[in-house]
Amino acid sequence: LLSSRCENIWFTLGIGVAGFFSGMAMSLSDIAIFLINPFVLMMKPAVASTASIDMKVLILGFVETIIFFMVGWYLGKIKHYE
Repeated sequence: LLSSRCENIWFTLGIGVAGFFSGMAMSLSDIAIFLINPFVLMMKPAVASTASIDMKVLILGFVETIIFFMVGWYLGKIKHYE
């Protein structure tokens, strides 16, 4: 959401790279608070040692998707760059 408000592509790229590396580092941990980071939710199934579905990750990912969609939709309605 933050990078969508900025017109500079380097800012967007920096957020993506920092998010990817932080997601890779935090996804190896079992601390539940790290699941707030959306990059961790994407990386957690990829680095899991088992093929079973973690319901905690699935539910939190669904809730975050709904929240980010609603906030992005609202921000898109109130401010336009065009």
